[in-house]
Amino acid sequence: MMAMDALAPLTQEELEIRREVFRTKNPERRHMVNVYFYIVDESESWYYEFIWLFLCYFALKLNDLMSPVVFMIVIGANLTFSLCLYELTLNTISKTRLFKFFVYLVGMGVQYFTFCDCSELVDTYQDMFRLSILQSDWHSISTQSRRDLCIVLAQLQRPCHFRFYNGFFVVSRAFFLKVVKTAYTFVNFMRIRNL
Repeated sequence: MMAMDALAPLTQEELEIRREVFRTKNPERRHMVNVYFYIVDESESWYYEFIWLFLCYFALKLNDLMSPVVFMIVIGANLTFSLCLYELTLNTISKTRLFKFFVYLVGMGVQYFTFCDCSELVDTYQDMFRLSILQSDWHSISTQSRRDLCIVLAQLQRPCHFRFYNGFFVVSRAFFLKVVKTAYTFVNFMRIRNL
């Protein structure tokens, strides 16, 4: 979406503002994100193409860069849930430690649920976007625009949850419940083992 926004035409007033603020020779040349270098004019030909290629490469590799981080978040959430639940089920801890583990459990639960819920919200917003296109007056626009909308609609048919490791982790509310169930299973296993 950011790339589409960078390709959209600007009004003359916006071009003048960009020319004044960024001090560029070609303010109509924009990137996916606002890029400003003090030494060079990033709208000049060679710099402009290089920055576009770099940003496109980074956008494509972002999933690969985030996968180890998400893996650590998933493992950390699972361990925290498991250990806090296990400590809460012990009868030998003091009330202050019980409160401390309860606060850890609730804090981690809220943080991880928010992460999983954001994935669900992205999918919901994609459905809303698809329905708004379908309910619009799309059949009265030009043939080229209809073809473009068909491509957009084909992309919007797939679910849009956060996916990591080629779909091994699909972050959603159901995934959050799996993490909680795994933690509960671990607690039951440890309690049975201690008996």
